[in-house]
Amino acid sequence: MRIFPLPKKVDSYKSNYSCRFGAPRGTNRKHGGVDLAAAIGTPVYAVGDGVVIEVAGNFDQYGTSVVSIEHGDIYDDDYCIVRYGEVDTIMVQIGAQVSAGDMIAKVGKQPGGTQLHLEMYDGTESGQFLQPNNLPYKRRGDIIDPTPYMDAWNPK
Repeated sequence: MRIFPLPKKVDSYKSNYSCRFGAPRGTNRKHGGVDLAAAIGTPVYAVGDGVVIEVAGNFDQYGTSVVSIEHGDIYDDDYCIVRYGEVDTIMVQIGAQVSAGDMIAKVGKQPGGTQLHLEMYDGTESGQFLQPNNLPYKRRGDIIDPTPYMDAWNPK
């Protein structure tokens, strides 16, 4: 089972150009995820069953955090990692088993608009997710566009 990561489905990841995967970000970088418009404190849900592999602060310049989960069945029954960024009030720890629909965090505080930033990786590479010299996304090379998967996910 796959769940949309917010309580209600939003389309900002498609309707707002700057929220789309691959949108330009400054010089020499493209957006490595999608942004889902949501108010501060909105619950963030695990999109599928999995294991928490990362909980880290300072995801962005505003001090929000990130939770990364290895999901074994997100797409085509293959291994996948989802990173849930720009969150706070983390409710899971590294090593925790989660089920689809479990609340893992809340949307964090951002100036201007707030959102959940979501990235997906197919697991063909390992190592740090952020790789400043790996253009165009400055992420690991196994990053994938989450858009087609999110289109099929329904709210909890």
